[in-house]
Amino acid sequence: MRTVVHVVPHTHWDREWYHPEARFRLRLARLLDGLIPLLKAHPEIPSFLLDGQAITLDDYLAVRPELAGALRRLLADGRLEAGPWYVLADELLVSGEALVRNLLEGHRAVRRHGGRPLRVGYSPDAFGHTGALPTILAGFGIEVAVLWRGFGGEPGQEGDLYRWRASDGAEVLMVHLPVPGYENGANLPLDRAALAERWSQLSWQLAMRARTPHWLVMNGADHHAPQRGLPEIADALADVADGVTVRLSSLEAYADAVRAWVREAGAELPLVTGELREGRRHAWSLQGTHGSRLYLKRANAECQRLLERYAEPLVALAGRAGGDRCAELGAAWRTLLENHPHDSICGTSADPVHREMMTRFARCRVMGEEIVSAALDRVVGRDPDTAREADRARWRPAVLGVNPTPRARTGVVEADVALFLADVGVGQQGPRRARRPVEAPAGLVLRDPRGLPLPVQELERRTGHDLVESPRYYPDCDLVEVRRVVVRVEGLPPLGVIALAVEAGGRGGAPRIEGGVAVTDSGMENERLRLRIESDGTVAAVDKATGALCDGLAALEDEGDAGDAYTYGAPRRARVARAPDDVAVRVVHPGPLRGELEIVRRYAASGLEVATRVTLDAGSSLVGLELAGVNLRDDHRLRIAFPLGARTSRVVADGHFGPVERAVRPARRRAGEREAPAPTAPMQRYVSVAAGARALTVFADGLPEYEVLRDGTVLVTVLRAFGQLSRADIRERPGHAGWPTPTPDAQCRGPFAARLGVLLHGAAGLDARDEIERAAEQFHALPLAVMRRALLERPTPVGGPELYGDGLVFSAMKPTEQGDGVVLRCCNGRAEPVRGAWRVPWPVRSAQLCRLDETPLARLEVRDGAVPFEAGPCAVVSVLLR
Repeated sequence: MRTVVHVVPHTHWDREWYHPEARFRLRLARLLDGLIPLLKAHPEIPSFLLDGQAITLDDYLAVRPELAGALRRLLADGRLEAGPWYVLADELLVSGEALVRNLLEGHRAVRRHGGRPLRVGYSPDAFGHTGALPTILAGFGIEVAVLWRGFGGEPGQEGDLYRWRASDGAEVLMVHLPVPGYENGANLPLDRAALAERWSQLSWQLAMRARTPHWLVMNGADHHAPQRGLPEIADALADVADGVTVRLSSLEAYADAVRAWVREAGAELPLVTGELREGRRHAWSLQGTHGSRLYLKRANAECQRLLERYAEPLVALAGRAGGDRCAELGAAWRTLLENHPHDSICGTSADPVHREMMTRFARCRVMGEEIVSAALDRVVGRDPDTAREADRARWRPAVLGVNPTPRARTGVVEADVALFLADVGVGQQGPRRARRPVEAPAGLVLRDPRGLPLPVQELERRTGHDLVESPRYYPDCDLVEVRRVVVRVEGLPPLGVIALAVEAGGRGGAPRIEGGVAVTDSGMENERLRLRIESDGTVAAVDKATGALCDGLAALEDEGDAGDAYTYGAPRRARVARAPDDVAVRVVHPGPLRGELEIVRRYAASGLEVATRVTLDAGSSLVGLELAGVNLRDDHRLRIAFPLGARTSRVVADGHFGPVERAVRPARRRAGEREAPAPTAPMQRYVSVAAGARALTVFADGLPEYEVLRDGTVLVTVLRAFGQLSRADIRERPGHAGWPTPTPDAQCRGPFAARLGVLLHGAAGLDARDEIERAAEQFHALPLAVMRRALLERPTPVGGPELYGDGLVFSAMKPTEQGDGVVLRCCNGRAEPVRGAWRVPWPVRSAQLCRLDETPLARLEVRDGAVPFEAGPCAVVSVLLR
């Protein structure tokens, strides 16, 4: 077959980077202002690729709404390629569910504007790729991925086409771009001699890698408008390219041709498995971005959790009561997705970009909280107007406890309980009866749905104002005393809601708490763990069941940083500060439900003072850690250490839809590599390390960068301070990875915080997963406690779907994209088949296995409210209920 050269006109559109989104949006509008008439005038240009993302369409029409019709016609005719993504996200720094929402929103946006989403998984510039990407793409019927970074340059990686397989067996064809990446055919010269010379270099590069007779020339680059003479470029290239057919093409046409050739030729392609984070001889993989501007990662984790674990399940549950907030969820997700492009969430942009990101995170957070509040009212049957109209004497205050996990739960729940003190008049709302402040009640009782008092421990008190709001009235404003308490609750219903009655000054007080947590000024213990604070401020933990000891936990390591936003750079004279000059310990909460100690460590040479709060709850095996400090220095890195105390034998990190086994020994730099291998790696929720029969797992909230040393120590990055977007003098990565731009905000001067947890366990847990996953849920998916003073009656418990099956990990409960159904998703954390079931507490008309895009696959049997299914090894299982 004669070789066909597919010249694909495109632009790679970093929505924000060294300039803010507002500037680049206007430049995008100018680009499309020129592109639309060009495509109209030249039908020989089959298509122009808008970078595999759909947000470009929304951004353009925000500037040029009058051109919606012209854009719609080009999309409908296939002259513009957009999607399948909404944004080109960094895959490793966002959750698996966020990647699914990204594709759902991308498909929805393209269709909204009259087009069909691109059927190619185009991700040309992400800083590495999750091993779950074949699963995610296959879940949307996408069979071909086009990638660049994270792969190539090693023996067996010389070609341009592979089979890429995920851990669950899902496969895609992977087109691997050459060293110049997505700009190998940018600005082709129209001068014949110059074009012939360019083709000589380009054809050699393409021929040596080609596994099919279809060659891909990407005619574009970052923020590039269509090149001059685009209509004539194919003929000009054909004139100098002997023996090949040259055509202007689209990315989808190229992918279809490759897929058809592989099928017809029966070609045996090399198999690639797992994540792609290497390829340093081919292109920079820039793995140092996982520790850059960690305040962004922490805010993102908070927003993802709010939408995935609270807002979506409650909206789905409220839908059973007639509520529908799907459009609101979409708006919140679009706001969050705007922060997921690789130059954004990676922290590799100019300071104004990241300031705007924090505003978006705040906006997403407020939207998510409002969605949760409204959905919760629907779930428990509360009408805000009726409650507002009623006299306060009729109110029956309660704390509504939300369980964001699909299994019944018992444990310690933290809640803010608001107790009435006085009515507060605001503005000219009409005459109001003056109410004198009442004295705050001495006692407080919380009762479960059976009316039994619950064990309560008060943490703190404060006064404030509380608004009882409703759609048709001004808020009722009251002065309240807020008591922060922890309460032990048994039987929180799976993915459901329970009401705890609040009795201020009530009789029949809380029961005595037997056992619990005992706290001294040097340690604490419960029935599972004994903790001791050492003289250097670290923590020694003993597992009472096994006698296993881990000491030196929560040590701090501070060192210089000569790097930039993309890469940590070790100073030429590296010094690590580990020993504090002063340590102070105080008891914050003495138990018995929650024990908490504060350790303050001061480092004179570095001007660093860090307060670490160590928390242990009754009945828990999880040690909680919260760090707070003020950064006063530039150009350094602060990490927290968790030594296992023995030589590392295994490292397993939480990834997208399942665990990822990682190398124990970090790679060494070799000849020909464009950057040094990063000893650090990314995690989603946790990383586990084993040595012989012992193991520990570290959980981190929005702190994705870790390193495991050979001696079994896990280091988690808490803070990186650097002052340049890109530097050319970094030994680990010579040359600029971005435009030289000062980034003083990236020095992160001022307050910083971090939240982590640690679990001691046996090495077998790395394969069984259940103990680790229970602790992960305890750390990352805390029960939500919402005070409702204006309830006219105490709600009965409302249960949601319950998940059965060892090794099955909950991923999502959400309303369907179409219709009135619910999607339930879990993944099998084990490398063996597992039988599972969802037990659903409401009548189910039908149950179907479905793809990630919610396309039905096969019917499932419904037996007495249970929907059984089989999960293959490492499988992601989505069930659609109607």
